Amino acid sequence: MLNPPKIALRASYLLFLIPLLGSFKCQKAKDAYYETISIDLTNADNSGTSPANAGDSVSRHAYALEIHLLLEAIIDNTGHGNYRYNQNEDVVTDFQILSSSDINGIPAYQSLNQLFLFRNKQGQYSDINSSTYTAVFSENYSKSNKEIQWNSSNFLMLMHPPSVAGDYTFYVSGTFSDGRILSDSVQVKLY
Repeated sequence: MLNPPKIALRASYLLFLIPLLGSFKCQKAKDAYYETISIDLTNADNSGTSPANAGDSVSRHAYALEIHLLLEAIIDNTGHGNYRYNQNEDVVTDFQILSSSDINGIPAYQSLNQLFLFRNKQGQYSDINSSTYTAVFSENYSKSNKEIQWNSSNFLMLMHPPSVAGDYTFYVSGTFSDGRILSDSVQVKLY
């Protein structure tokens, strides 16, 4: 039979261990912000089940732009743990796809947004409009190291091909709420 002082001593050990054990449980990932640092355009061929690199020449009936993103975590100096970089710090306030040539009656250097669809990582398509501007420059990402840069890419699918084959230069430009403008261009021979 246990005597009362030993029972009290064991109970005090348990009261000490319970908070200590609770501190070892997994931490939930903290929401964190990232910023799009740069973009780079390449040509893609959309004739297969998913877009693929196309080099400098592709069928105008299967053309897509691949927009490569360099993203950087906004450093949070308040502790350690897992971070879920799930929100671009800056909203994209304007987004334009342009061409150096007339396409289907749209003059050179006028918006071609209505000719393209945005394709996300899950393969879903949406119109390019003010509600999808930021998505083009975004990606959700979870990582335990919070001081990182990473690469991502999205696709802009040409849904109404030019009626005339030839050499084209496409420009993509995004204006962010902090005033930054990220842009790039790519040349392609559409046959």
